Amino acid sequence: DAAILDSADRFSGNIWKADAKPNVWSTSMNAPVSYLARDGMRYYQYDDRKGLMDSVGHEGVRMDEGWYYDSGAKKLYVRSVDDPANFTWQVPRLNRAFNIVGRDWIWIEGFGIQFYSTSTNGCGICALNASHIVIRNNEIRNAQLGIYTEWTGSAEQGNDTRIEGNDVSDPKDEWPWDAVKSTRMEGTAILVRGHVGTIVRDNIVHDFFNGIFTGSSGAGISEYAEVAYDVDVYHNYI
Repeated sequence: DAAILDSADRFSGNIWKADAKPNVWSTSMNAPVSYLARDGMRYYQYDDRKGLMDSVGHEGVRMDEGWYYDSGAKKLYVRSVDDPANFTWQVPRLNRAFNIVGRDWIWIEGFGIQFYSTSTNGCGICALNASHIVIRNNEIRNAQLGIYTEWTGSAEQGNDTRIEGNDVSDPKDEWPWDAVKSTRMEGTAILVRGHVGTIVRDNIVHDFFNGIFTGSSGAGISEYAEVAYDVDVYHNYI
């Protein structure tokens, strides 16, 4: 009976207006949309409105379903082969569930975390320049980044993080690789860019474009940004 943290606005029913184009609907939405799910499954985001109208995703890949938010008109457009009124839609309204900045000795365990991300750095659990952090036995879903540790501070910061026993996912349909790479759809389950002393073990990762990534974001720690020091990643199921 874990506590569930959920930032989603939900909407359903007859709120959609059919477009002249088949299988295209729109609804007014004053707040920006950066992530959209349909019945809990992440929905594909087109690069632009023309792509949505023409069923063309990134790199010209045909995508029959997806969405686009027109910030000027404040309208959310969806392309759906079924009437969108038959589904419940979720839009995250907060960027991060946990955002630990410059704090030490924090233990986060046993939470359900879902529907966060209002930008590309949205995540379930984020830690910046934080040391002696435990992130254990949480279920994190529907976010751009599941767990993200980052270091940009001093040598005394960003050390000794344990990430273990978490279930991290971003449920979605299967999408072609070319339609996702280098787009907002390219999320990462566990992104480790801390200083030293990180353990990542016994986690279950699924339905993300990238599984577990280690690297460095601290200036001067390495000439190779993809290399993180003193990181143990083992016994994870991806």
